[in-house]
Amino acid sequence: MRIFSLMLIYFVSISGLDSEPSRLEQLMKITGDPQVTPRNIMVEQMESLGEISGSNRTANYLTNGDLVFLRMNIPVSVGDVFSVYTDHGPLKKSYRFQQDTGRRVQILGEVFITDVKSGWIIGRLRNAQDDIQRGHQIGRLMNFQVQLKPQEPQKPIRGRILGGSEGEQMIGTYRFAFIDKGSQDGLNLNDRLLVMKEPDSINKVSANFPELPIAELIVVHLDQRYSTVYVFGGIESFAAGAPFKSAISEERYLD
Repeated sequence: MRIFSLMLIYFVSISGLDSEPSRLEQLMKITGDPQVTPRNIMVEQMESLGEISGSNRTANYLTNGDLVFLRMNIPVSVGDVFSVYTDHGPLKKSYRFQQDTGRRVQILGEVFITDVKSGWIIGRLRNAQDDIQRGHQIGRLMNFQVQLKPQEPQKPIRGRILGGSEGEQMIGTYRFAFIDKGSQDGLNLNDRLLVMKEPDSINKVSANFPELPIAELIVVHLDQRYSTVYVFGGIESFAAGAPFKSAISEERYLD
């Protein structure tokens, strides 16, 4: 006859990296919600709304304050703001299980429409993140600065790292990366994810060691099938193909 049941509840830290306050939590106490600015994002498709055709200067590279002439595919009005970008194409496959990927798009800056006359549209460049050239594409306005407000994901999601946003082989703390899950999978902005690592295969002491978290990610841009993440904390670098999972607190009950 069963006299009593012992229920043990324990929570696994969603950072999983240490028991001390995370660097993000420490920084938030000082500065509030910190901001990051991803240079590159991954999207399934980036719709071009026009391009830069000329400028008031003959220089090859343009920057903040330069006036530019635009050819647009849509009607615009004075005061409209658009992003300037370049499309680097699909991400190069970097691990053998990787399927087709989205496109790596680099956000270069913004253009503010100042005048519309005689079939030409004139704009002024601002918030330049890199050199801008004639021929660069114009797209819908995308937010450069993302406030980090980490939150626990609503769904348990697992996926893989597609690669570093700058094409780097090894991805470490304070870098950006692309993952193979997006909004259609249930991810939201500022969701926390954990990069996981299986036990070293050289260690033969036990075949039942659990996987371990080695880095913490925060979702900073969402597309339907892909996301861009910021690596805020980690004890180890990782490469394309590394698995990740939602940083959800785990509840376990033992009867």
